[in-house]
Amino acid sequence: EETQVKSIYTYRQDYPEANRIMNFNIYKAPILGLEVFSRNLEFSYDGKSYKFPMNYSKNLIDFYNDYPQGEIQIFFNAGISRYAKESLDRNLDSLVSTMGEEQAANFLLSFVQNAFDYQTDNEQFGYEKFFFPEEIFHYAYADCEDRSVFYSYLINEYLRLPVAGLNYPGHIATAVRFTENIPGSYYLIDNERYVICDPTYINAPVGAC
Repeated sequence: EETQVKSIYTYRQDYPEANRIMNFNIYKAPILGLEVFSRNLEFSYDGKSYKFPMNYSKNLIDFYNDYPQGEIQIFFNAGISRYAKESLDRNLDSLVSTMGEEQAANFLLSFVQNAFDYQTDNEQFGYEKFFFPEEIFHYAYADCEDRSVFYSYLINEYLRLPVAGLNYPGHIATAVRFTENIPGSYYLIDNERYVICDPTYINAPVGAC
């Protein structure tokens, strides 16, 4: 017999034996079912228009909808379903493989800046919601955190370069450690040069802050 639960209460006091921090990282997307949704992503770069047909896992979206919100690093560390990965590979591999680091990073930056409409989480959901990388394909809008998480995934996956998340007051962006000497604004992290790449600064190239 089904029961409707109207409210749930958590335990407010410290429990003396509860001394371990829970790890909510999901490094690989769980395989949850075969329901696939599709979406076309369109943008322009260097005077040419692109249209990327994207598949993604509806079951994974449903799972993430009930997943607890946690530190932003959890979302930066996450993977995507094989449906989304296959779609990205089909659209990006042949294009990015012919480009140098800076051009490829700019191409991916333009993709993330322009293929998704912007709204804050408060406008779209009425509360703060960080996206796992795959969720950006499902929802109508994406904010700075969502774009940064997705851009970080793309740079890691297709350029194999380290990415740092930049946590400004009220804003999230990324910075990339290129092997080439790329001009622009940068941060020194562990004495390594990470060049700013801001996926929400629309049409701004690598190095623009």
